[in-house]
Amino acid sequence: LQQQWESLHEETAAMSIELERECGIRTELTTKLSIADEEIERSKDRLSKAEANISHDYATEINALKTASEQALNTLHAVEADAARNRRSLEEQLREQADEHELSASTHLAAQKALQ
Repeated sequence: LQQQWESLHEETAAMSIELERECGIRTELTTKLSIADEEIERSKDRLSKAEANISHDYATEINALKTASEQALNTLHAVEADAARNRRSLEEQLREQADEHELSASTHLAAQKALQ
């Protein structure tokens, strides 16, 4: 009976050591899992921030392109207005020259008639 008691006591001690080892392993795994969960959350936060930055960068680029397009369109309108003013000025100059040539031709004809 004494021998059975000692054997049972040894088995209990061995089981207690094994249980402590398994509890240690479980605690270690729980700690690692908790650390991994925290890292996942930090990664999600970094990803969200990166997505927000990318969205901001795209919005900034789109606004810059929009501004450049508007400036190009304004420049085009200014060039068209200048071209229209230049055309009207040239047409006026041509009319004046034509009037001068017509007057000169009329004067020449009048002078020829007067000489005849």
